[in-house]
Amino acid sequence: MPPSQPTQLLGNAVYCCRNLTANTKRIDLAKIECLFLSHWHFDHSGGFPDVIAEITSARAKVGLDQPLIVDLHPNRPDQRGVMLPSGVMILLPLEPTFDAISGSGGSISMHADVHTICDGFFFGSGAIERLTAYETGLHGHHTFHGDSGVPDPLIMDERYLVAHVRSRGISVLSACSHAGIVNACLSAKAEFPKAPVDVVLGGYHLAGKVVEQRIEETVADLGTRIQPRI
Repeated sequence: MPPSQPTQLLGNAVYCCRNLTANTKRIDLAKIECLFLSHWHFDHSGGFPDVIAEITSARAKVGLDQPLIVDLHPNRPDQRGVMLPSGVMILLPLEPTFDAISGSGGSISMHADVHTICDGFFFGSGAIERLTAYETGLHGHHTFHGDSGVPDPLIMDERYLVAHVRSRGISVLSACSHAGIVNACLSAKAEFPKAPVDVVLGGYHLAGKVVEQRIEETVADLGTRIQPRI
């Protein structure tokens, strides 16, 4: 059974603590129990060391000595980037290391498969099965380990969150949907076959020449195969 008390989870953290300060003025950071990374991209992971330190400090001030759980996919790249049609590689900054994350006060919990979070309050996915023909990933995307880069359009470390809300159904929380929002929702429906989809919340990555052709089929499948309320 999920906990009866309110539970707070933070998904992803951009590299800028000022953003955190501005966005959490009405949130008690000490109550955040888990920091969840949807996928290894610096614009989602880069702020982890600073944010973990901020939350750890807030928890210490109210006498909470249990470390913040940091939920990560174990397949961490050193760096990622996108090759443009011109052949120019645009690199994201280096990903934060496991040592930097744990050194900031986080307790790392690695998951490549489905699992529950915060005593069952949230569900974290594993690898998202690719079922649609048109959701083909991020064109030109590369993953680097050291100086060696390989094409990696599918970004298989991407994960989504689900909250199963009583009397409403499941809320699917997908950060970027590189796997495709329809694929993510089909995956969630397979995990919760008796629950309707109440809310679908992205990032969808459907802007730009390469992916705009997916919009029509995405909208159609959301309407017929997923049928979310919102």
